[in-house]
Amino acid sequence: MEPRKCNEHGNYRRATTQTTVRLQNWSVHTVSLLGSIAETQDILGFEGDVLDAFINGSFPASRCRSRAA
Repeated sequence: MEPRKCNEHGNYRRATTQTTVRLQNWSVHTVSLLGSIAETQDILGFEGDVLDAFINGSFPASRCRSRAA
């Protein structure tokens, strides 16, 4: 087999450029997900506390009634 010719530098350049672009996009996506994960954990923790308090009867009765009544 013959070795590849040097005219393929354009392919390497395109591959390197695409790799760089994809890595940057993935990094931005990952950082934004970290913020969403933390926020979701806070919300789920709060919801769990509310449900536990509701199940245990820790809520005052006035908070559980409809305000329209």
